[in-house]
Amino acid sequence: MVFNKQKVKISEFQRRLVFAFLMSFITSSIVSLIVLTVNKVESKLFFKLWFKSIFIGWPTVFILILIFVPLLNKLINFWFEIKTKF
Repeated sequence: MVFNKQKVKISEFQRRLVFAFLMSFITSSIVSLIVLTVNKVESKLFFKLWFKSIFIGWPTVFILILIFVPLLNKLINFWFEIKTKF
């Protein structure tokens, strides 16, 4: 099973890049899918428009995640403290 393998060691920066890469792909894909579905796009155009939307949205969301996740984490850490005991 793939989960039994030894983990690859990466830096915190590399981890942020991997997170942003995966999260941006998932987010842009799902949002594009939902928008096209809600707008009732014709089936023969659907996949062409979906891939075009992902192609435009993915890099945009990737950059926004790299910019805003650290800022939002700082803001949340300013407002809240993590409970150590339940």
